[in-house]
Amino acid sequence: MVIARVRNFCLIWTLLLNLQLIVPVFTEEPVQPPSVEEATKDNFVTFARNNPYLLVLFYEPGCVTCEEAKLTMSQLETPELFPGELKKIQISDVALAATYGAFTSPGFVLFRHGTGSPVVYDGVTVDTENIGAWLDVASDIATKSLTDDSFEHLTQAATGATTGDWLVAYYKDSCSKILFAMESFGVRMKRKMNIAKVAMETNPRLVKRMKVTKCPSVIFYKQGKMYRYEVEKYDTKSLTSFVEGWYKNMKAESVPVDPSSFDELTENIAKALKDQIEGPNRFTFLTIAGGVVSLVLVILACACVMSRRAAERKKKLF
Repeated sequence: MVIARVRNFCLIWTLLLNLQLIVPVFTEEPVQPPSVEEATKDNFVTFARNNPYLLVLFYEPGCVTCEEAKLTMSQLETPELFPGELKKIQISDVALAATYGAFTSPGFVLFRHGTGSPVVYDGVTVDTENIGAWLDVASDIATKSLTDDSFEHLTQAATGATTGDWLVAYYKDSCSKILFAMESFGVRMKRKMNIAKVAMETNPRLVKRMKVTKCPSVIFYKQGKMYRYEVEKYDTKSLTSFVEGWYKNMKAESVPVDPSSFDELTENIAKALKDQIEGPNRFTFLTIAGGVVSLVLVILACACVMSRRAAERKKKLF
């Protein structure tokens, strides 16, 4: 009996010792992902200059969803097919975020090769899977640049539209924030349609041809027609709604053909005459113009008379 009790005691003691060795293995704290480097407005540009691909989390202190976004950011890894190393930083600066198109917190912005082409994450959910998929598509700049010389060659907007549909933003430095929305939209619509921009100040022929009068202006070119985006709301959701059907509620205009040199010359002459007639010196101009016209008529009349007399002499000779 005593031997059996001693054996049972030893067995229980052995089990307890084994449990003490095993339990800590399962109760160890999980390995925390490395924290994301904190940056400021002062050193942000240095980060963007030194890292071809820079992902920035803009956040506000005390924001609950921002804390969740920080955790997501720390767990986020560079996508497998990403073209380069992805550097991650986080900044608490609302004004700086708005400068690059992130108007809500938290905001994820990817900078590619400097600060000139940021793209804002516009997904509904903030998780590693969705942001990773977005990074794959956003690695390349989506918005093309069009000029007076390249517009028709690339878009064929008035000569066949074989290159597909185009959504084009006309902008100046004073209204360049439209480009943030266009790039985010372009990333979402990549391989579905073409997104482009036209600098109004350096491409006056296009501005004149398309009758662009306000900045910014967005025009949708589809199958030889153009539709003007008149809504003063520039975000991915609104632009998507417009190109997917809302454009049908706008007036369909035929895309103007690129004018020839002769067309431009005659138009410039007509414009110059109109400006003179409507200008402050219109009476002087009309007097001079009337004199010139009268002189031309006199010369023509004299030429006709001389021609007729020459013809009569010729008849008399024969």
